[in-house]
Amino acid sequence: MKILQRLLLALWGIAGAFLSIVLLTALIQRQLPWEGAWQQAKTDPWLRLETGVVAVVVLALALLSVVLALGVSGRKKRPAGIVFENKLGQLIISFTAVETLIQRLLAGFPGVKDVQPAARPVPEGIAVTIRFRLSPDLRLPEVSEEIQKVVREKVYEVMGITVREVILQVEDIDTGLRPRVE
Repeated sequence: MKILQRLLLALWGIAGAFLSIVLLTALIQRQLPWEGAWQQAKTDPWLRLETGVVAVVVLALALLSVVLALGVSGRKKRPAGIVFENKLGQLIISFTAVETLIQRLLAGFPGVKDVQPAARPVPEGIAVTIRFRLSPDLRLPEVSEEIQKVVREKVYEVMGITVREVILQVEDIDTGLRPRVE
């Protein structure tokens, strides 16, 4: 959202909050700040209820718009990638590029299938979690060490990014049986 849109949204939210607080205060004190058209609201319970509901809804929308305008959210955005600075400018390597490299590296491993890597930033580099299926005839301790070693070395060699942690998750053992389609 652009800065002008955020500013307008924040102003609308503040104005809406002010208006709803004035209406709620008037209803609670049974006294409205202006006379005339609102004179009936003092005595009519249904009009008081309607005004109160409108005031609460406007207050909720106003507070929501202020929160949206300030960009407050519970979800953290994943950075675009790893940024390197040099004399000529910046080099940004996306996490998707790192994940694609890891998929291609592990495609050459016999018995390792359905590789799903996920990279995330950590201090001084990245951490990688790799989910995959494994053939039952492979020894997991040796294969896991080899995968971790290859991923660390090749990602650094090709992209210059230090891999601080490689977490392997064996999702399933591949039985080699395909379900029949009938």
